[in-house]
Amino acid sequence: MKFAFGAGGTGGHIVPALALATELRSQGHDCIFIGNASGMEEGLAAQHNLPFFPIKIQKLY
Repeated sequence: MKFAFGAGGTGGHIVPALALATELRSQGHDCIFIGNASGMEEGLAAQHNLPFFPIKIQKLY
């Protein structure tokens, strides 16, 4: 099965998503991570060997 994860802004959202993606990959699933091109997401995804796809994200207010 294929999964796409998107989280950003704080580690409180990113870290649980990465943990779940890592577990799913260990079970043979394909996972990618989508996040802010200028945030912490890219580096953390790389540390977990997850393919990263950057998108432009900005605040709504």
